Amino acid sequence: MIKRCLEIFNQISAIPHPSGDTERLKKYICDFAKNLACEIKTDTAGNIYLKKGKPKLCLQAHYDMVLAGDVAALNLIKKDNFLMAKDSSLGADNGIGIALSLMFLEQEENLECLFTNDEEIGLLGARDLKLRIESKNLLNLDSEFFGSIVVGCAGGYVLKNKFLLKLNKASYSYSYQIQSRGYKGGHSGLDIAHNPKNPIQDIFLKLKDKDYGIFSLNAGEFSNSIPINLKMQIKTNTILSSDESFEILPIDDLPFCYEKNQLEQYILGLNIGVQNKNHQNQVIQSLNLAKITQLQDAFEVILMGRANYKELLEKSLKREQDSYILYGKDSVVEEFYPPWEEEQGGVLLDIIKKSFAYRASIVETIHAGLECGILKERLLLMGLEDLEIVSLGPSIFNPHSKKERLDLVSLEEFCKVLSCVVRELC
Repeated sequence: MIKRCLEIFNQISAIPHPSGDTERLKKYICDFAKNLACEIKTDTAGNIYLKKGKPKLCLQAHYDMVLAGDVAALNLIKKDNFLMAKDSSLGADNGIGIALSLMFLEQEENLECLFTNDEEIGLLGARDLKLRIESKNLLNLDSEFFGSIVVGCAGGYVLKNKFLLKLNKASYSYSYQIQSRGYKGGHSGLDIAHNPKNPIQDIFLKLKDKDYGIFSLNAGEFSNSIPINLKMQIKTNTILSSDESFEILPIDDLPFCYEKNQLEQYILGLNIGVQNKNHQNQVIQSLNLAKITQLQDAFEVILMGRANYKELLEKSLKREQDSYILYGKDSVVEEFYPPWEEEQGGVLLDIIKKSFAYRASIVETIHAGLECGILKERLLLMGLEDLEIVSLGPSIFNPHSKKERLDLVSLEEFCKVLSCVVRELC
């Protein structure tokens, strides 16, 4: 079974499909389904619906990938029971979910599949879904830890706040360049439980109570990641030196600088990291200070808030919007997606637990984001009530990076589990 799954995954990997450029893979999927005499539907967002017979189960995955690395095509490498790609991300997130779904579509007579587009750049396909499924059981294949039976996840928002650049007219004797070092970063949902250090807040803590002006400041990588890199140039009358977190080097005199007071006060006032846990000590609310970008006329601060309950998420967003009012009016909610609140469990969950048999498993909610909450909301609007959703997957390590690798042992076991689930419902 795993052999056929990997054959399809190899075919998928040969087709470039980064987010925003998925048309070629969409054609491959539709051609694959035509050869199986499936009913095929697509919508304007690029989502794909495939159906055979009278389905009681829908397999769901997204077909775009984060392409890390400048390569024309993926070059797959197998090493020590892992599959990876040379000098690039692998795209097992979520290409392996597509491959598994197509494999079972070949084998079964009563099954449907829903493949969403552009998940990695804001859950865009799910947000604009116009394709209705028939099943009351939806199995999302985008989880990344074998044995984790996910029944809920966090919702989130991305908030952008601007601080206008104002010239600092003070006279300063020294100019410095500051760069972060040793920061580990991480996923702002999965890794924030460890409260990793944040270079943006740390540099303002280090410079607190010092008189200085900012010439340039850029930090962070993505809205959904904990920042690693910071680069800053300042003017000051204080002699500064490097430490374990920042390399600080004197540079030629900078021509001017901008005031820092409002930005510093705002950054130091943010309650970043874990904000709330449940009685099981699981994170259910957090705030990530993700990026600062210097624009032509402003510093733009990007926050990402997450919460596993809608009420917490809405309160978090309002609180952050209200705290910014003291500093400006240019605040934009770039993204907002609802949490997938914990499923109570029904027939689908019972079948999945039985299918894991002797294998270790845990039913849990996660603080990362999946499409499930949005999909449930969209499908409810289309009249599909009593929908049960569960998310599963094989183990994938370091997704979205050149170190991404798929655990083939877990994939083989996952194929067996999924086969039991499909057999029960199809």
